[in-house]
Parts: sequence; C-alpha cells; structure tokens
Amino acid sequence: MKDELIALRVEPGESEDQRAVVDPANRPAFAALVVRCLLPRLKRRTGRFAPHRVAALRWISRLDPPEIVPLIHSVISPMEPRFGRADGAVAPTIGTPWLDALVVTASGHGGEEMATTWLRMAREAKVAGLVGSGSKVPSGFLRAAGDLLKVMAEHTKAYLHPLLSITVEMLAASSDICESTARVREAKLNEPDPAVDDDEVDEDDDVNGEDEKDANDTRRALAPGQAHRDAREVRSLAVRFLGALFQRHPDFDYSPYWDAVLSAVKPMADRMAAESAASHPPPALSIVAALAEDDVLAPLLERADAITLLPQLWRALGAPFASPAARAAALSTAESLIERAEEAKFKTFGDDGDGDGKGENAGEHVAARLLRAHAPSLLDALQAALAARAARGRRAQTPGSKIAAATEKGAARNAGVSAGASGRELAVLKCLGPLLGRAAASAAIADTLVPVLALKRLDESAAAEVLGALAAVIPPRSDDMPEEDVTNARDAAARHRSALAPLFGRLRSRTARLALCQAWSAVATHDEAANACAGILRGFHADARGSIDGVDYDARLGAYDECTEEWFCSAPPASVVPVLNHVIHELRGQDMALRHAAAAALGRFLDAAVRSGGTGDTPVSVVDDDDDDDDDDD
Repeated sequence: MKDELIALRVEPGESEDQRAVVDPANRPAFAALVVRCLLPRLKRRTGRFAPHRVAALRWISRLDPPEIVPLIHSVISPMEPRFGRADGAVAPTIGTPWLDALVVTASGHGGEEMATTWLRMAREAKVAGLVGSGSKVPSGFLRAAGDLLKVMAEHTKAYLHPLLSITVEMLAASSDICESTARVREAKLNEPDPAVDDDEVDEDDDVNGEDEKDANDTRRALAPGQAHRDAREVRSLAVRFLGALFQRHPDFDYSPYWDAVLSAVKPMADRMAAESAASHPPPALSIVAALAEDDVLAPLLERADAITLLPQLWRALGAPFASPAARAAALSTAESLIERAEEAKFKTFGDDGDGDGKGENAGEHVAARLLRAHAPSLLDALQAALAARAARGRRAQTPGSKIAAATEKGAARNAGVSAGASGRELAVLKCLGPLLGRAAASAAIADTLVPVLALKRLDESAAAEVLGALAAVIPPRSDDMPEEDVTNARDAAARHRSALAPLFGRLRSRTARLALCQAWSAVATHDEAANACAGILRGFHADARGSIDGVDYDARLGAYDECTEEWFCSAPPASVVPVLNHVIHELRGQDMALRHAAAAALGRFLDAAVRSGGTGDTPVSVVDDDDDDDDDDD
C-alpha cells in the first residue's frame, strides 16, 4: 500500500498521461496521509531499509511546507504533554494543541506572536526538565531536527519558531547544568584540604555507617555524573544546530531568542581557545562564525552584550595547540569578513578608492567595522598561528613541555601541524592593510610578521612566505606621504631592519635568502642604514641562468670587492651587521671561491676595526645562530 501511495502523482507533469492523480482540493489531506504512512520508514537509517528512507524523503521534499505538518509533529511530539489520558490509555494525537499550533504556524497567519506562543508552550511542557533527567528525548530531538534541516532546509523555514523555542529551552537548561557543575568543580579544586590528625580519629567510629554514606553522597554530587554528561551532549548538539540554522536561514528574525542564546553561548565562547585542540571545531565557534559570515546577522556581534564573541574566535585561531580543523574554521570567518568588506569598498569607491580608514565608521560595511574594531586581537591571533605553523613540529615552541623536549631530541619532528602551510594566514594579513588603511595598518601588520622570524626552530619554507608577505605589506616611499606617516614608516623600518639582519646568518636555503633580500629592499626604502648595504646584499645573492648552479659569480665576487676597508669605516654600524652575518654564513658554505672572498672581506673588516679603534664608535655584534645543528646532535 505504501508503495502504491508513493507512486501516485500529486503534481501535474508535462504530458497528459502525467497529469496529477490527486485533485488539488484533496491534496493536503492526501499528503498528510502519505507522510503519516512514511514516518516509520524515516526511522531506519542504515541497512537494507536505507534506500527506502531516501526515497520517502525525496517524495516528501516535493510537497509544500504546510503539507509536512505530520513530519514536523513527529519530531517535536515526544516533548508534548499527553492530553486525554483515561485509565492509562492515551488518546490518538489528532487535534492536540501542538499540532493545531503547527498548522497555524505553517499557514503564516500567526505572525510574530508565534514566537511568544511556542516559547510559552515549551515552558509549560517543561522541556527544560528533560535535560539531565536521563532521558534521551532531548538529544534525539536535536539530531532529528538537524537531519530535517539538512534534507528539507527550505521546508523547515516555516517551522523555525517551534524548533527554535524547544532548542533554546534545552540549551538554557543544559548550559545551567554544565556551568553549575563547572563552578562546583572549581570550588572543590580551590578548597584547601584540611589537615587530618590520625590521633584524633576515633577507632570506634562506624566507617561503614552514616558518615561514609554522607561523604559518598557529597563526592557524588561534586563529581560530574551522568546528568552532566547528558547536559553537555545536549548543549553541544543545540549549539551546532543553531549554527547550522543561522547559516541556512540568516534572514529569519531571531530577536525573540537572541538573549537566551547569548547567555548560553558566552560561557562556551570564553573557553573556545582552550577547546580548540579537539579534532572538531568548538561548538561555539560554529555560532560565532555563522553570525559573522552573514551581513544580516553580523550586526548582532556589534551589540554591547556580544562584543566579546568575535575576539574569542580570534583567540581560538591563535591558540598554540589549535587543531587544523579549528584553525581552518576561524580563518574561513576572517576570509569571509575580508571578502565582503572588499566587495563593499569596491562598490563604494570603485577602482580608484584606496580607503584611508579615516571615514566615519557608521558609513562602513558591517564586515569592515568588525575587522577594524577587533584588528588588534586578529593580528595577535595571526601572529600566533604563523608561529605555530612555522615551528618545526607542534608545541615545539612551548618551553618546558614534554613534546618540546622530544622535538629537541628529534623524536617528534613531524608531529602536529605541518611546516610551511601558512599561506592562508599570510593572505589574510596581506588583505588587511588596504582595508584598515595602508598607512595605519602596514606597520602593525609588519610588526605581526617580524616576531615570527625570531623563532629558534624556524621552517625555512614558512620563513620565505613570511618574508614575502612582509615585503608586500611595507608601502613604497612616496613624496605625497604625510610627514607623520613618513616618521612612522621610518621608525618601523628601523625596528624591522634590526630583526632582519641576523637572518642573513641563519637562513640556508636559496629561496628563503632571496625572499630576505626582497624584504630588506622594501625596508631600505624607509631606512638609510638598510639602503646603504641593500645593493651589496643583492649582489651577494645574484643569480644567472646560464652559469653553473645558477650562481652569478662575477656579481657576487664584485659585491665582496665593494666591501673595502674604507666602506667598513664609513658605513653605519647597522649597515655592517647584515653584511657580516652573510660573511659568516658564506664561510660555512661549500663554494671555495666564495669562501675565499668572504674571508678576505672579513679580514678587511678587522683591519678597519683596528684602524678605527678607540674612536667611540658603536660596537658591531654578529649573531652566529647555529644552535639548530647543536640541538639536533644532542
């Protein structure tokens, strides 16, 4: 019979033979009958009945939203109070208050009052009391609602009020249980243990009596039990369902439910960074990401009571032990904000609009306002994420940790995050400059990149990416720059020059050293000391396609010839430091000709130092950072 009902057509086809079998006037009643008959098949997800479930869902998806009331009622009916009980018998669920309310909700005649109505009915049904009671109804409802959203997303839009009302009630109850348990556990951990004197213990006390029973009850109340585990599962499922709901139906009016959702999500958001090490992103991250990635919902993050949600997401991005899934989800949110801000900027200014960041925030796009308001926390998170990826092995930069010790010995070299996979973080940093205002943000972004290069165990492929991004974000010098911007660029270039100079003695690969030269040239446009040696450093790394190993020996040896005794005496000490670091690097190399040239240049530097001795010049320090090899030998 079920197969025959499914074979009947409820909508007309293209030919005369495919005309609708069911009369339009009888279609609602017929559709409700078929849906009721198909409900048992929807419960069997696996095995040989799984294709039947797919076929049933495919048939139901062709119906109009008001025609699937029995399906929605089957999802929410386990929470509905039972009416019409007589002598233990339950009357058939036809014409119940929830079913009648579903019909009104699907018709759209209830208006905005349906939110209040469903919230009231959910409270009267004591849906919150099911959480933590040992019942599997709450988790079963949330899983069924999630499946319903996946397979029939557009149909569920007409029934969001009942689904949201029940979910919010469960979320609030589960959050209260989880937070109260966390507070009790924290209080128990912080409570000092009283000193016990064995001499004062009465040997005649009945250790198996009432005292032990009370102690066991106390311990059982403090320990996270089954109620806490159930509540934690319900809260996680509810938050993930709400995140999917925000993402699928962003234009729905969530204002009646926002306060309850926010009060439950904020404690979870505060622990987002601590929970980012899990294989799946934290549940709260899905909600914050769904809000930030839509222009309609994003203004909710600007409210005073929700202003801390987005910074918590950035902290999860920069957490040192964040999993690749959590970091990818957070980066997707940042990329979405940047993309929408760029689109809005292009529509406003066109191709000629650089956006100096000095306009009124009220006229900006919501994505640009969020990026500007939380730029410091985002930059800190990107710096930490770059440091985690650039390090050789996960947690290698955590002093004193067991994994760091194992990495020092080479036992966990390949653990955790893969090195050199920092392209998305660098792409975000490159795009932030024009959005935040190039003059205002270039120094901040460069200051974010430079500390990554100071890591002791730095993967050189990641270093090349960071140096390339640094060269890209430093603005070129222009005569039209305001005097304040010129001063700020000069001060930033001096800081960056001091950080880049030791890298000429650390980096080994040709790609990383060429990227270093490009970054140095970008810094040299704003710093006289860097500009004084920029040409020599470029000559040290000159390449020629037709020569052996791609090395331009004439240019490189010519650069060493420029390092005369007079040049060392006249050049600023800050210009000599990167040259000497490169000389030390060359002396460790295998090329005999370049080693002799480096040794000769070092000799001329020593002669210049002897000749200028006692003149009070600033001493030159060269960093021989060859600790990586020593650590590997331990």
